[in-house]
Amino acid sequence: MELKCLLVLIITVYFTLLVWSLYPRYENVIPRISRDQRIANMKSIPIGNNVGLFVEEISIESLIPSWKASLCKRGREPAFLVGSRFNIYIQLTNIGTRRFRGGEIFIPVKWTSGRIDFWRKEVPPLNVDETSEPIRLNFGILEPWFGTIHVECQEHSPTRTSPRQFTKNQPIMFTSEKYYSQKDLQFSSVFGQSEVEFFTLWALIVAAIGLIYPILKDVFSFFKCFLY
Repeated sequence: MELKCLLVLIITVYFTLLVWSLYPRYENVIPRISRDQRIANMKSIPIGNNVGLFVEEISIESLIPSWKASLCKRGREPAFLVGSRFNIYIQLTNIGTRRFRGGEIFIPVKWTSGRIDFWRKEVPPLNVDETSEPIRLNFGILEPWFGTIHVECQEHSPTRTSPRQFTKNQPIMFTSEKYYSQKDLQFSSVFGQSEVEFFTLWALIVAAIGLIYPILKDVFSFFKCFLY
């Protein structure tokens, strides 16, 4: 009896430590600096006469019922069910040294299998240090696992004679003080989850909750071995 109680205690402690180690902890991973400081760091990067645009993800929202969306989480990050849709809101800030004449952004979401969902949006002119209004983009979750969100931008030609006439030099897109590119810059990601994975996960969680009572009963029995 004492050996059985000891084994139960060891297994309980082991799984408690395992779950604790898997829980995501983000403290001290990303330096917490203000938005103004982040923009100042980006402006210190020499880009010549090119336009520099800072792309910010304001929010991502699921279009499925709120109770279901709250259950679809991967640690502290949201997950989305395959086949559902979501909105992402972004805004652009001109951090270059000259006026942005307006243009077009291309936002693709790339999935691990090679499938791509994308939007093109018109961007209004932006003066230096001016921030655009929030831009809403709507995408679908095409498959399980990660989808990476990228951005490219083209600036209107100063002598354009048609709506989609752009300059050869693309604006340089920034997502932080360390990441910038003229083409195919990743600035965010989403996680897709199938219905089977969703219900399997919560079935396991419910089953684990159901085991709490017998485990606690055996743990109390273990301590009884020493008290009586």
